[in-house]
Amino acid sequence: MYKMSRRISTDEIMECVAEAFGINKSNLKLNTREVWICRPRQMSMYFMRHYTNLTCKDIAKIFGFKNHTTVLHADERIGNIKQKDNADLFKLFWKADNNIESVIYRNGYIDTYTP
Repeated sequence: MYKMSRRISTDEIMECVAEAFGINKSNLKLNTREVWICRPRQMSMYFMRHYTNLTCKDIAKIFGFKNHTTVLHADERIGNIKQKDNADLFKLFWKADNNIESVIYRNGYIDTYTP
């Protein structure tokens, strides 16, 4: 478990995910259900849940949603990527995660590691 002195920002997470998917960060906040936006937006929500201390309600507000259940659904969908046979999406997940880890290390957000 890493102890972070400062958490990665939501903007940094969205930038990392957008870069992995090859889209503009502003597209993540579009009000659309098209897959080319929906999947990276869900992935951004997933990483925000796991890399920040924000509540689901706070994350929902960032994306303009009224309800926290959208974030819970995104967390479940992206969490299931690891169990399903979707190699392309799985690669994008790890690319985005590696981008986020790079930002965390590059900016010195980690103080100590506790096993």
